[in-house]
Amino acid sequence: MPAASTYDPTNKDYREAAETERATRSAWQAKAWSYYYGDHPKPLKVRANRVDNNVIINLVAQHADHTVSFAAPEFPKLELDPNAETEQERKLKAYWAAAGGDVWLTNTMLAGLLGGHVFARMIPPAEPGALPRVVTLNPANVLCAWAEDDYETPLWYEVYYRAGMVLRRQDIIAPGVVEGQDPGRWVINEWEQPVRKVGDASAQAWTPVGMTLWPFQRPPIVDWQHLPRPGAYYGGHELGSLTLNDAVNKVASDIKAIRRTHAAPRRVAIGIPPSAIQDTAIDNFWAIDGKTPAEVSIESLEMQSDLASSMAFMQFLADSYMQQARVTILSGGPDAYKGVTNLGIKAAFMSQLGKTETIHRQYGAGIAQISASALEMMDEPDEEPDVIWQEALPVSESELTQTQLAQVNGGLQSREGAANRLGNDYPTVLQQLASEALLVDALTPGLIGVSG
Repeated sequence: MPAASTYDPTNKDYREAAETERATRSAWQAKAWSYYYGDHPKPLKVRANRVDNNVIINLVAQHADHTVSFAAPEFPKLELDPNAETEQERKLKAYWAAAGGDVWLTNTMLAGLLGGHVFARMIPPAEPGALPRVVTLNPANVLCAWAEDDYETPLWYEVYYRAGMVLRRQDIIAPGVVEGQDPGRWVINEWEQPVRKVGDASAQAWTPVGMTLWPFQRPPIVDWQHLPRPGAYYGGHELGSLTLNDAVNKVASDIKAIRRTHAAPRRVAIGIPPSAIQDTAIDNFWAIDGKTPAEVSIESLEMQSDLASSMAFMQFLADSYMQQARVTILSGGPDAYKGVTNLGIKAAFMSQLGKTETIHRQYGAGIAQISASALEMMDEPDEEPDVIWQEALPVSESELTQTQLAQVNGGLQSREGAANRLGNDYPTVLQQLASEALLVDALTPGLIGVSG
């Protein structure tokens, strides 16, 4: 959407710009999801009644699924008080459990990866005592107008959806944008437009049908960039290497076509006219005329190459795609990594770890804002929690323990700090150790008497 200074929903130039952007975003979303589901352009033409030699290797799905599972193996921990679980934290746990937590995050992160920007809409409780909801919107159906002097400040959102033969639009306007509007409340204006019939090129006008005052201080929509884009409101998607995926499909299809035609040995009859060959298995038997009967021979013609260079080139293209996507996929089974240190594993995943840290910052901020909005809807103080993500890579427990012991013995770490780093609650550990000591003291005299 173009930058704006005032809310003027009927301005002709603005409406044309909005429709153009919506069409562009819809086209990209359709293309992105098509590639994710494996509906790629076929690199080779398929003639009628001929074998289809096209091969589709879906690198986009591998890239997307690997990125999401690596960045969010489980829903992050939300913390308001590092020393104790508060009532607000318990309500947030119940809220995110009802919202689908892990599944919601997986779906939302996938939508952001393909679309570049995430729009999440808050739904108030349907009745007293019920929990609020959060719905991830299709970014193709959401536009944002931002301040002309500050692209990071949204002035209003436009959310589109269809109900039968009517196209509906909601303009969700920030406080203070419309003159006379409550300076502390968001306003939702409802619009309708008849769906154009096939062949109808006439312009359809939007008709206002209602206005709603949002009853909460926090906005009805929380949005964030998937990947940061300097100087832009909308974030960056991760599908900048689609041409590389197309190139991999082309090389793979060429290899399949060559192997189908030439991989099997061909029997060649030299000196026998083709007219003397019966039609049986003519596709597997070639005849070359021109020799005398005494010089007739039958030979076997085979491929002189195993297409190693073509296979290597295809692998190079696939590796280049994953490198540009900042995705690390290691070959070999678990036995191949015995003895590899935590540092070695992190070095191998350095690029993907960097991308994952960026994703965690972006989505962590969004989850914190959604959580605060949910708390407000549950009549709790709308405090944004700290979002604590799980380690993306597995860690050797023995190596980590040895490191903490060395730091404690060297005076570089406290026992409590070491326990926390190892995931143990230090006060609980002290209580357990004290209980064990009392138990040992109580049993020791009896044990001595028995032994004596």
